[in-house]
Amino acid sequence: GQPRARRLPRRFHAPLPTAKKTVVMLGVRLGSASEPRRLSGISHFIEHLAFKSTPRFSCAEMARRVDALGGSLNAFTDTVATVFELRAPSATVTRGMPVLCESVVNDRFDRREFERERGVVLTEITGNLESPDDYARTHLYLPAIFGDVPFARPIDGRPEVVRRLTLGDVGVWKARHYRPENAVLAVAGSCDRAVMDD
Repeated sequence: GQPRARRLPRRFHAPLPTAKKTVVMLGVRLGSASEPRRLSGISHFIEHLAFKSTPRFSCAEMARRVDALGGSLNAFTDTVATVFELRAPSATVTRGMPVLCESVVNDRFDRREFERERGVVLTEITGNLESPDDYARTHLYLPAIFGDVPFARPIDGRPEVVRRLTLGDVGVWKARHYRPENAVLAVAGSCDRAVMDD
């Protein structure tokens, strides 16, 4: 039958005994629909800054540690959440948890990295504007149904807004919203529930 997820305070664990890998998702209940117009796209920008550096780990060290576990890191943003993800063999996933958590809680934004990622995000936005599917959905369909509300705005933001975002904007946004009461931890795989208690 279906595995039964055990709900913990803001934590969810679905034991899958035969799974060889475990997925750990650390999410913030905050996506593009929570953003004011002047910061449209900031959640997606923060996602792009994930896994760069922290006081404990450089970008290269994070990659080395997770690669050594046979794992990977990823992140995504949607309208209601920004999610940071660790995938690793169930036997080693607990050793990757410090990297995942440190990346979300104690990331350190370097100005050069910030500007580099701004360029990456702007390139993505341009690509979406040139994609008929993305353009029809984001710039025609959603606004026609919902009007000018945050839910109908592009998740990756608008170029003019992304060009104006500053390190200060990101720092204030994270300090205000990246708090324990807004976080959700979800684990699915054959690892023990204890992975959630570290």
